[in-house]
Amino acid sequence: QQKQTTDQVAQAEASLAATQSEQVAARAELERAHVTLGRISELAKSGLATAQLLDEARTAQDAAQARVEALGRQIDAQRAALALA
Repeated sequence: QQKQTTDQVAQAEASLAATQSEQVAARAELERAHVTLGRISELAKSGLATAQLLDEARTAQDAAQARVEALGRQIDAQRAALALA
């Protein structure tokens, strides 16, 4: 029983570490999306980018933000589960 519990805790810790790594990557993607939106927004002001392109950039930023937040909630849940172990 003790070994099984130890193995489960180790697995939960590994899962948490993997999710934290995913969140780091998601934050980088969010930053890229933010920069891209800024660039396209400036181009759109000059008439050099279409409204559709601007909408796509906004959507990409929103999706990236949602992913970062979802991973944050997942990390919180994994930490809570580990605290109970």
